[in-house]
Amino acid sequence: MFDYRKIVRWTCGCVLAGGYLFAQFPKSVPDRLVFLRVGQGDCTLIQYHGRSMLVDCGPANDQTNGAERLVVPELYRLGVRQLDWIFMTHPDADHVGGLGVLYARFQVDKIGIPKCFQSNPDMQQALLDAEVPTERVEWLGERAWIQKDELKIELRTLNESPTGEDNDGSLFARVQMGGSTAVMSGDASAYVEEMVQSRAHWTAQVVKLGHHGSRTSTSPQWLDSLHPEVAIISVGRNNSYGHPAKGVVESCLERRIQVMRTDQDGTLEFHPGPNGFQLLNKRIRS
Repeated sequence: MFDYRKIVRWTCGCVLAGGYLFAQFPKSVPDRLVFLRVGQGDCTLIQYHGRSMLVDCGPANDQTNGAERLVVPELYRLGVRQLDWIFMTHPDADHVGGLGVLYARFQVDKIGIPKCFQSNPDMQQALLDAEVPTERVEWLGERAWIQKDELKIELRTLNESPTGEDNDGSLFARVQMGGSTAVMSGDASAYVEEMVQSRAHWTAQVVKLGHHGSRTSTSPQWLDSLHPEVAIISVGRNNSYGHPAKGVVESCLERRIQVMRTDQDGTLEFHPGPNGFQLLNKRIRS
């Protein structure tokens, strides 16, 4: 389905069972992939030829608003003034809680959500609280993608969670900028990671470990099939969940995969290069 009103800035197509999302990007900021330090939650920024997209929004709940304190200042620092897409992997508050703040602070063109959450009350409440018009939302089926020049973002999801758990309906994303590749899997379990990989057959230099490094995600088979060099864990300092799991970290290290954590290393900014993503700047905050 094409949004002709935005054809000058962003021409997109999305077919729920397998879609194509196409963008026109003016150049203004560096091409980069940034894993933001947001506490116990997730928010990843993709910038290409001046356009900006997010995978997840950072956390917000009754006690704290990580999106207000952490995500918004970082996005301003990185030159973001408009968000062409926000992709929300699943309805957990540490992934979608920041939607209201982001929608109020930035012009947001489109929000992409797995179709299996179309009737999910938590996802619907997040959209309602943020006052997102229905025409801004694209409900994504099993496969969709964005492609322009050397950028390709492939999006995968299941039509429904095979376990009935929201985590297992998570949106998967593979980002490719030339020869630089990265994969994200929301909070999906190891079982679903392997299901998606059996269809996608992805490899990636960088992988953001699923579910903040939880023991329920990141099987040895997932790592062996992706062959990553770097594993990113988006996690809060001294979190009550015990993330990341010791066994998951050890599984990465046994495979000589470099492990980087947002609670220890801060925001992690990667730029594409001839030999893959290069870590440009490691921001460490107290």
